Amino acid sequence: WGEAVLGELLQESGLKEGVNYETQTASSPGLIPDVIVNSPDGRSLVIDAKTSLTAYLAYCNASDDGKRMAAAREHVASVRKHIDDLSRKDYLSAFKASGRKVLDIVVMFVPNEAAHQLAMATDPAIGQYGVEHGVLIAAPLTLLGFLHLAATAWQADAQTKNQQAIIRQG
Repeated sequence: WGEAVLGELLQESGLKEGVNYETQTASSPGLIPDVIVNSPDGRSLVIDAKTSLTAYLAYCNASDDGKRMAAAREHVASVRKHIDDLSRKDYLSAFKASGRKVLDIVVMFVPNEAAHQLAMATDPAIGQYGVEHGVLIAAPLTLLGFLHLAATAWQADAQTKNQQAIIRQG
């Protein structure tokens, strides 16, 4: 489900698959991120959408405050586990070893705004915890902003190349 939401955001952003981003590209055996967004300068951003929402759903369906708070803590523990898992996968070293330039952070995509907000509200330090482990936690609106910035960079690059071609012809 998270990968489907991620795919919709990529389409909405105006980026083109195979040109501006790649899906399910292996960096080394066993390391296959969901998406790699490329920039015109050759750098890449790794995005992984594997986030569990089981505890979040338990939070939503809890019948009392005690169960709700326990589910919220479980949700934060799940998010932290995913941060740790992404950090251990070490996509960045694998891509750098293959000669690819990557940004020094992996985006962990949480496909539900409310689930993202619950984790941040329950544990305000979780965002910093992620950054310290090389993982940026992003909800759909945040990620859409990043993707639009990438699309704008590609558009600016195309315009610059077009202007240079016109100048050369002139």
